[in-house]
Amino acid sequence: MDTFQKQTQETCHNCTSLTDKQKIKYLLQMKPQAQLLNAQLKIHKHNIPIRPVVNNIQAPTYRITKFPNKQL
Repeated sequence: MDTFQKQTQETCHNCTSLTDKQKIKYLLQMKPQAQLLNAQLKIHKHNIPIRPVVNNIQAPTYRITKFPNKQL
């Protein structure tokens, strides 16, 4: 996780032509955590299958992936 966080920081700092320094500071997650995997049961279906749900809010690249969506 630490090496991935360092790689994302380096990549953001190298792409200064795309964003300014304050935006880079916002895009970087200061205390990233591993994603949490939850399961929701589909009780209305036969054999009750499981739907995996991943919480990515604390992931290192969450804000970076949301940034282009806001721009578009």
